[in-house]
Amino acid sequence: MTPPEDFEAELMRLAREHPLFSLFVTYGLEYLSQRLDLLSDIHIFAMFGGRMDPDSIKSDLGQIKELLNDAAPDGTPYS
Repeated sequence: MTPPEDFEAELMRLAREHPLFSLFVTYGLEYLSQRLDLLSDIHIFAMFGGRMDPDSIKSDLGQIKELLNDAAPDGTPYS
């Protein structure tokens, strides 16, 4: 498994070298969010190889989207 530091460094490299990288990540997360809304918990569990709880996946995805949109959970901007 890749150490977190290496993973973060690779993400930063991709963002620097490929200007559209952030856009693809954002659209990918939005697609995943829409897909999860359509699936039952059993299907979500299977989609992630039975390794993660569906509620945990949905919660984590929501937190990631909030951070990317620079907004607090109540919708107010962090900055």
